[in-house]
Amino acid sequence: MPVPDFLVRPLEVLVVDNDRIFGESLAMFLSDGERVTVTDIACDLDGALDATSARHFDLALVDVRLDAESGFQVVEELHAQHPELPTLLMSGLDKSEIEPRALACGAQGVLEKTDLALRGPEALLDAYRRSR
Repeated sequence: MPVPDFLVRPLEVLVVDNDRIFGESLAMFLSDGERVTVTDIACDLDGALDATSARHFDLALVDVRLDAESGFQVVEELHAQHPELPTLLMSGLDKSEIEPRALACGAQGVLEKTDLALRGPEALLDAYRRSR
């Protein structure tokens, strides 16, 4: 059985959040250098599409609430243009409230921000493993 890439090299993550400061803070919190590296932060759909056109990511972590569009729209567009890119929505809401819609849009799952805050990179890696 082949070794998953994230065990050989850090998982390269794109964070999409309309609050740039929160995105940068989340990047510092999640990036442990060994298992997870947030390699770019986008604030909207255009930024996410520019980033994914410019480089490879192993995962996109998208906030469900953005300014100009919803995270659902971002996931749909990323899925349409990069179907191989796993996407997870993150939300302050209970994931059972949004997971059916997230999956219908092409996301592999939903991460609650409280879980991210409590478990950091481990929560992200667990969600990524479940999505594979």
